[in-house]
Amino acid sequence: PVFDGDLLLADTDFFPWKLRTDLVVVGQAYGRGKSSFDAAVAVDGKVQKRIRVIGDRECAMLSDTEVIVSPPARVDKIPLSYAFAYGGHDAAAEAKYANPVLKKAGLSMADVDPRSASTFTYLRNPAGRGFLIEATPEGVAGLKLPNLEDPQDVLTPDRIVVGDPRRWPHQPLPQSLGWLAHDWFPRVSLLGLKFALAEALGEKLPELARGFAPKELWSPPESNDFAFRFNNGASPGLQLPYLAGSEKLTLENLHPKHPSWTLKLPGHRPNISVDGRKGTLKETEAAIHTVVVEPDADRLSVVWRGAAPALRPYLSEELEKMPFRIEWP
Repeated sequence: PVFDGDLLLADTDFFPWKLRTDLVVVGQAYGRGKSSFDAAVAVDGKVQKRIRVIGDRECAMLSDTEVIVSPPARVDKIPLSYAFAYGGHDAAAEAKYANPVLKKAGLSMADVDPRSASTFTYLRNPAGRGFLIEATPEGVAGLKLPNLEDPQDVLTPDRIVVGDPRRWPHQPLPQSLGWLAHDWFPRVSLLGLKFALAEALGEKLPELARGFAPKELWSPPESNDFAFRFNNGASPGLQLPYLAGSEKLTLENLHPKHPSWTLKLPGHRPNISVDGRKGTLKETEAAIHTVVVEPDADRLSVVWRGAAPALRPYLSEELEKMPFRIEWP
């Protein structure tokens, strides 16, 4: 995987098994002078993900508790990064109240990343912008609002001030077309880590209500399938039932030259055979693990996987020597 601070720029291609196809778009949203517009990704004509893109805005304090927002500026282009989505870290609030996690554990800032161990960090997206606990001159002065928002749940001025760090589950879902980092909520909870404040919402938790996380999030079933859900890291809405090839992808306001850009996944599938032991090769059913679209480069990358049940756990030395075959028709 490739990281840039809190951001996961590219997930690993070496997860042996994904339950769905990850569809990721790397690039920018193009406004062509508009101050607000939608960017969208559709598969075979069905919209899978839509993002409201908003130009830069400025904040000011109207009273001790109220924040006002200026009209958005015109947009040329905005990176499709979670750095421009809702989230972030309220450094001003933490400086005022200190980090309770570090204080309770008796740790110093040198012992642990203060952002990852802070109640003033937005657990869904520590890399984002707009997360404000209270309206202080210091906090508002340095506040940047998100440029990528959820069309179904935009950040209105009355919701900018969270008030209590424990209210983070009620805040808007961050929006991007990129990768979710391994330690962000809810992906990290697929490894069994619970967040009591989010769990208390039950099925009203946005990720559960909108089908972005399995209903068994808090009580994993006795099945390997649940743990394998962690391996999918595309943005919510873009973890799709296995794509088969030949699907038509349509991107709106995501290409530097074309407001609407359509491309088609390759229709030919590889024939993948893996070690069947005793000198034989066993054919598999190929599945698409990952599709990455880079409109700025007119580039499409597809990662296929072929797998078969193992007879037993194998040592790394054995795996390195196992034969396999990939043939393209």
